[in-house]
Amino acid sequence: MFEWRFFARRCGETLLALDGERCVAILDAFLRPYLVSGRCITVRETCDWFCLPEYRPLGVGLRLMRLMMAKPEPIVVIGGAQSTRSLLPKLKWQSLCSVSDYVLPVSLRGVTGFGMRLLLERAEKLARLIPPQIKLRRPRRLKGAGASVQVTDGVSGQMLPLPAHDAYGVASLMDEENLRWLALAPQEIGDLVTLNFFVDGVPVGISTSRLMEHVEGRTAKLLHIQSALQSHAMLEWIISETAQQLVARGAGLITCRASCPVVGAALRRVGFLFVRALPAFWWSGGIAPPTGTMHLTMIRGDDALGKF
Repeated sequence: MFEWRFFARRCGETLLALDGERCVAILDAFLRPYLVSGRCITVRETCDWFCLPEYRPLGVGLRLMRLMMAKPEPIVVIGGAQSTRSLLPKLKWQSLCSVSDYVLPVSLRGVTGFGMRLLLERAEKLARLIPPQIKLRRPRRLKGAGASVQVTDGVSGQMLPLPAHDAYGVASLMDEENLRWLALAPQEIGDLVTLNFFVDGVPVGISTSRLMEHVEGRTAKLLHIQSALQSHAMLEWIISETAQQLVARGAGLITCRASCPVVGAALRRVGFLFVRALPAFWWSGGIAPPTGTMHLTMIRGDDALGKF
């Protein structure tokens, strides 16, 4: 896990604070392509920010963050601990948008295990007492005209469709390098499911998801949706077909994240329920943040690796 997480990843940087040979603080960052105000640029995604308690009064953890902020790329953060949310505005980070988490509760066992896992450590094993056949909700099947779907286990070898450059103020992008890295994850992380979408033989979209095994059963995370067309019908079809594929593979619960209103509306139409809103912060060295529609997903930092 450690080898894959840090050394197999080509686009990343980790800052460490050492006291002699002892590591006392860490700040990690992914570097990924983003569409920002019509340009494709590299953006940093900070994560794994931690400092041993006895070193916090010395400002060691804050020193790492200031070093990261001195890098040339903009930085984006979604959510984070309450202490992080309080500190970033004091460091002159700017509010970007609100990001929403969604869940599709397919089975009673899946949603019960999910709730127990959030509330009490290791309590999710009690969900195994619930018969897996009890279903709560199935994703609505919404079809696309002249459309077809191809399932791959990682990189398909084809060019990934990009949204129009004027579609978003900020949009995270999936590229082949990140897709290849996700596909190489240890089995403990789960199985990657990549769907490629075509209309009349032309690639128009991609979705990337992760199926994970828990003590209460299998769950899924819809990590990222990328579409060349930002229409309601196109996004509803991509989300619907992805959810159908994940349920067919045994997912009792599917989670997803969205900031784009069109994506959020498509998720709700398919059957996803709103769970919570998270703030997103932007750092670009005092330059005003981009404006317009934002397309942020679970492909950010290590968000794609956690349990939610």
